[in-house]
Amino acid sequence: METYPLPERPEEAITRLITALENSGDPRHFANGAHIPLQPDNIVAIQRGSVSMHRIMDSLTMIESTRPQLLGVTSSHQFSQHFMIKAESACKALIIPRNEFEAVIEGQHLWRELLQVVSWYYDVLYWKSYHFMGRQSYTLIRNCLIELAAKDEREREEINACDFIRSKTNLSQSYILKVFSDLRKGDYVDISRGRLKAINRLPERY
Repeated sequence: METYPLPERPEEAITRLITALENSGDPRHFANGAHIPLQPDNIVAIQRGSVSMHRIMDSLTMIESTRPQLLGVTSSHQFSQHFMIKAESACKALIIPRNEFEAVIEGQHLWRELLQVVSWYYDVLYWKSYHFMGRQSYTLIRNCLIELAAKDEREREEINACDFIRSKTNLSQSYILKVFSDLRKGDYVDISRGRLKAINRLPERY
């Protein structure tokens, strides 16, 4: 199994930041499937709901989150030209002007927490680069299965494993399903009705 786990999310820091911001900005609600605007002058605090970030040129899923999240902390003018944020469920959010956001951080001495969150963002990007850049097709599938297996069982039941891998790799459905079939025959994985139930042991090579 992969020995480089997903970086641990700084839950306490994120909670403290979002709690400090709860009386700031404008409250917004986004329906499932809606695009969430992310502009350089604003910070978006997702208080409830699931979101994902996609590369515009091919809709590849870059990052997904089902927990409270701060978006746009490191946003630049070019971000919205190349990436989009999508609500994967109904979302409750705050749209906060950057100057108001910085005033809250300064006034409540939360720069340390903000640094922890930004550092975690970079760690996650390094993790994804390590697992998905320059990899062979089977290795991409293997790493996606490991990522999917790390999710909560109830959340995993809502995710079609093939669709999950396609969104992250752009591999063909037929190739992914062929690999699934071979892995099931070898008793490496338990996939039932498209849902990943368990990983027994994944071979390094295919």
